Amino acid sequence: MKRKILLSTIVLMLCVIVAKSNSISSREKILNQMEQFFIETLKQNYGNHAETDLYKMFFENYIHNDNYLLNVDRKKIKDINDELFSNDTIYYYFYNKVTFVSVRDSVSLVTNALKVNPNCEQRVVYCENYHRKKCIGTFYNTFCNHDGFLKDEVLNKSDNYAIFNIIRGIDKTLDSQGMIYMAPRLLEHENELSIPVVKKYITVVYWNYLCRCANYDLHHRMKIGKYNCNE
Repeated sequence: MKRKILLSTIVLMLCVIVAKSNSISSREKILNQMEQFFIETLKQNYGNHAETDLYKMFFENYIHNDNYLLNVDRKKIKDINDELFSNDTIYYYFYNKVTFVSVRDSVSLVTNALKVNPNCEQRVVYCENYHRKKCIGTFYNTFCNHDGFLKDEVLNKSDNYAIFNIIRGIDKTLDSQGMIYMAPRLLEHENELSIPVVKKYITVVYWNYLCRCANYDLHHRMKIGKYNCNE
């Protein structure tokens, strides 16, 4: 009897290990696709330059030009988003659950919204232009999961990169991944733009921007054209 229990325990542990390994492999696969697409998009817009120079050109344009948009391959980003949006395990590893509420809603509604998804961090965003539980308009924030990607790749790592020290120094309740806020900081530390984990961070944070360029809404996980204020 004890032998059967031991064997069952071992089998269960092996299943857990395999499942975890498969999950990590799936996350790495889609992140690699996102990163490759990001670089390809920058090359299409700026030419065949070194990757560090491409990032610098992008951030300089992003900082100094209002409503700056890149030309993106909408078919390719659709294929990647279809995979990202349809898999909760992968999506919530990178990004928070976000609940959009009207600025007219009471505090009690926000409190209830925080209970929607107890398995990952929840962010509540107040919207001026709110319709059918959606916030209509452009967003400049990327709500990364501090208990997922950020913890694994940034917050719990000992790497003493300047840009990561800036992120660690910001309380997670603040908008540390605001794209407008982070762009000049990344540009100030251009010597770190070639570091693989920094490139991953840029990809995850600015995927929201690439989605917007292609009329996708990252935090609603949908194509923007599917809804409007007059629905």
